[in-house]
Amino acid sequence: MFKFFVAFACFFSVFAFVPEAIGNPQYINVSVKRIVDGDTIVAQFNQQNVSIRLACIDAPEMAQKPEGNSSRSYLLKLLPPGSSVNVLVHSVDRYNRIVGEVFNGNSNINLELIQVGQAVVYEPYLSCDRSAFLKAQLVAKQNYQGVWSNPGFMLPWEFRRLRRLHRSSVEV
Repeated sequence: MFKFFVAFACFFSVFAFVPEAIGNPQYINVSVKRIVDGDTIVAQFNQQNVSIRLACIDAPEMAQKPEGNSSRSYLLKLLPPGSSVNVLVHSVDRYNRIVGEVFNGNSNINLELIQVGQAVVYEPYLSCDRSAFLKAQLVAKQNYQGVWSNPGFMLPWEFRRLRRLHRSSVEV
């Protein structure tokens, strides 16, 4: 029961800061605090730290060497701490992160990560400009950019699935 209460309180607290996030996408302006990995940042919004998951993309896990570190480093170049960016809020995920498209000026950071091969399109959650994201990924693949330069690269969701399977088999 306590876990349910904590989860409910966390979920409510995120929506308290982004009340229009449900069903009515809006832009919020945030200040980047730190880069967690290639598709998650921590930013300040309304004097609160919030976690933001970049929508429509999936970056390599940090444990995927060297791609995870490369993706995080690239995002850090695009969004250094202190940067003021706009986020088009799509939703809040099960981890209570704001899910959205991050814009630095006119540049769509999510799309740029796909264009340079530092992330892949996350098709099950593709609520962004489908055509632009899929075309950008195709071009990055054809040009062997970023993760596509490694013929043995494992898609992030496959990496996570195998890691879960391995952990469950070790626990038995």
